Amino acid sequence: MVSWTARDLARTLGATFAQANEALPILEMQGYVKREGKDEWLTTIAGESVSGSVAPRFQREAVERALGELRERIRQFNADRSSNVAVTDAVAFGDFLSDQARVQAADVGIAVVARGQHGAPRTAASKQLLGTLRAKSPMLHLHPFAEWMAQRSHRKLI
Repeated sequence: MVSWTARDLARTLGATFAQANEALPILEMQGYVKREGKDEWLTTIAGESVSGSVAPRFQREAVERALGELRERIRQFNADRSSNVAVTDAVAFGDFLSDQARVQAADVGIAVVARGQHGAPRTAASKQLLGTLRAKSPMLHLHPFAEWMAQRSHRKLI
């Protein structure tokens, strides 16, 4: 977004409106945001730099297609009973959930467990699976699943 409100910040961070309003003056003093009108804010160049922000470069429809293809790869992977791991949860989040025409790559949290067990598989096996599922798509950033991912705005893939 070019400009945004404290309510937008609260929704993005999963914080209350009051917490967002407390954080904004601190972010402003540090030079990461600046006020734009009465209730609007802009992220400064310093704020974009520290956050690693880049301009949205993908069409939302292309990211949606990539997520559909990922969902199918997960379905096929889980159907293969010869694998010793399975994907138990996958949630996608990011600005593709908005109605913007151009968006960033989707972030996807993937939960992987050893088949027949409740524990997590070896880290190397999980990393390899994430790479396989990503299928070199620049429109997807796959991460090991963390509970906070399901607490923010997201789309369940499985």
